[in-house]
Amino acid sequence: MSGKKTEGAPLTQTTDDSTSKNQNTAMTTTMDAIQSSVLKTVIEGIPLLTMDNYTHWRRRVFNFLDVVKLREPLTTDTKKLTDNENHFLKAILVAKLESSVQANVIDSNNKNQSKLIWKSIVEFFASNQASNKA
Repeated sequence: MSGKKTEGAPLTQTTDDSTSKNQNTAMTTTMDAIQSSVLKTVIEGIPLLTMDNYTHWRRRVFNFLDVVKLREPLTTDTKKLTDNENHFLKAILVAKLESSVQANVIDSNNKNQSKLIWKSIVEFFASNQASNKA
């Protein structure tokens, strides 16, 4: 009899571990789905950057960068972007530029570097806003 109880104990523990792992997997899957949904909503909320909406666009992009935890690596020189992060951010930035803005901020020197694209956008609109105030 004691042999059966010994045999049964690990099975019960394995079942408990299995149930716990399944619950953790379900929780992770649910959280991934929520995060994916939030990310999609945040990206869709970024308007195309035009000559007239830089401040609003920048606010939405900062929100997106905060969600993906890439604000500091993109906007400062203190942290580097990985290749995957660079490709991801470049795709989002370029997708959110009106063609006339894209023609003014992307060139052969920066077309593959999201940090350089970001700097170009900031500089372009800083000079445009300064000339509009003069």
